[in-house]
Amino acid sequence: MPDRLPDLSRLYAGPFPALEERLIRRYFGRAGRDPGREDVLLVPSNELREHLLKRLASGPGVASVFAGASVMTLYDFAVRLLKHRGILPAELPPAAMAAAILAAVREIYASGGGDFGGISATPGFIPALARTLSDLEEGCAGDAELALTERAAKDRGDVGKAARWAEWRRLRASVGRKVRAMGGETRRRIFREAVAGFEQPGYPFRATLYGFYDFTRLQWMLVERLLSSGLLDEVYFPGLFDGGGTLRPSFLYAARAWDRLRAAFEGNVEFLADAPSAGIALVRERIFSPLPSAKRAPAPFAVLSAPHAEGEMRLAARRVRAWRDADPGVSVVLVARKVTPEMAADWERIAAEYGIGTAGRLDVPLSSVPLARLLLRMIAVARDDFPRREVIDVLSSPYRRFTGGDAGVAARPDLWDLLSKELLIVSGSDWETRLARPPRRRRPVEDDEAEAGGRAEQILLLRSEVRALKASLRPLAEARGHAHFARAVRDLLVRGFLVVRDDAPEWERDRRAVEALFAILDDMEAIPDRGAPWPGAREGAEGFSSLLSAQRLFVGERGGMRKAGAVVLGDSVVLRGVTADRAIVLSVNEDAVPAQLEEDPLLPDDDREE
Repeated sequence: MPDRLPDLSRLYAGPFPALEERLIRRYFGRAGRDPGREDVLLVPSNELREHLLKRLASGPGVASVFAGASVMTLYDFAVRLLKHRGILPAELPPAAMAAAILAAVREIYASGGGDFGGISATPGFIPALARTLSDLEEGCAGDAELALTERAAKDRGDVGKAARWAEWRRLRASVGRKVRAMGGETRRRIFREAVAGFEQPGYPFRATLYGFYDFTRLQWMLVERLLSSGLLDEVYFPGLFDGGGTLRPSFLYAARAWDRLRAAFEGNVEFLADAPSAGIALVRERIFSPLPSAKRAPAPFAVLSAPHAEGEMRLAARRVRAWRDADPGVSVVLVARKVTPEMAADWERIAAEYGIGTAGRLDVPLSSVPLARLLLRMIAVARDDFPRREVIDVLSSPYRRFTGGDAGVAARPDLWDLLSKELLIVSGSDWETRLARPPRRRRPVEDDEAEAGGRAEQILLLRSEVRALKASLRPLAEARGHAHFARAVRDLLVRGFLVVRDDAPEWERDRRAVEALFAILDDMEAIPDRGAPWPGAREGAEGFSSLLSAQRLFVGERGGMRKAGAVVLGDSVVLRGVTADRAIVLSVNEDAVPAQLEEDPLLPDDDREE
């Protein structure tokens, strides 16, 4: 029988496995049973959300979808609260936010001066400033807090620090004005609006908090309001405690959040415990003990050792394959110090060789996708006055649509490279002047070779392709606003690019890249020039290139973490709260461990002598 709604709010504390079992039984046992109320489960990350939904779907006799149950992050919940009141808040999309920050920086440093004035035009400054402003938002550091810090520095006689805090205050205020002028809201304002009126009629809900061991000031603003309103039914706090209910010293990083929650629940706490195996209990005690162990004992599990990352991945895949052969239903996670796109791609490839299902959680920088890389290269070519080597690279790309030239003449980019070198083309006007020169006199044998290779036809074709490239990029240099630039880039993509549609994985990757590019261009086209003045063609193109370089493209399988039997690879932050029957911790740091491929004992199975 499903657990009924608790009469009193309750705080549960313990390790994640015990918390998860209680959550599955209590929250998902009652969620959605009352059609007049929405039961909201608040989690710290979308990865934990996916894991819980997968765990729920794998349970026997448990429905995996509830009409009245919702699992979401705190920010998504704040937006949901405002939408139910008829308010449609929106953070600015990345393109608009970058334009707002750039406009604010140009406004603040127009007259020179300031600690950041000398580097404000440096590539990478705008993304770094955006991250810092986001941290200030999460810490609820507004004008009043910055002014107070500035005043404290003045009182200490620290003029330099006071000037630095005043500069931060001006920057933050200017960015805020630009964001509001463009119709956006800061994250702090969204949380404040949500907190101000979420108890109004029209949205009956009850909330459960799971997996948080720390809160930013912005998050705590909403959690504190939920606690004081009585709408927070249960809180699940992860940690290890001693027999008296005291948080262990190894978890002191979560002590502030624990003290806040324990005080809010007035001691109404239930401590949960799991039943780990003897080996896991020993390891847990050794890891989380504040004092070193009195005696050393061998590890109660196998330690995998490989000379490099490739070998370690194969070793892990073989171990997972052995576990799956013994028990097809076993769940496995791989934990690494840092998961790079290259590591994720290697695991996807090696796992496929061993017939292991993966979560497909692979994302890559948008600028690394060939189609986007070609676009960035074209923009750089126009900015640098069409240097020879870069122009040949652009013309040689299979993603660029050839204009055609004379009928029956096949393009030969390899020959174009040699011809442009021979004609001493450097950049700029060389493409017109040197390609238009009459050919030098040759000996009869050379003339025969040139005629057989189609030299004259290739020079004409190269000249026409360079002219077409310059014509296609001219609208970018002539752009007079964000919308004009976005339309020029969109026209360049539509008319000048070619994407092969087939059943290969590259087609799906390219399709998603095109969607992402068009979404960014749509956002750019909506930027009002009054709110964020156009900085000029050169700076605008550089800002667009920086924006693409900062975006990531998901190329994995959507909803892959929910697949039955999927092995998830992630770091300790991404996998926080994710439980499994088996875990493998990858330890090789390829930057520090030399790759000894010639001595690799972990060759693919086909190359091994059994």
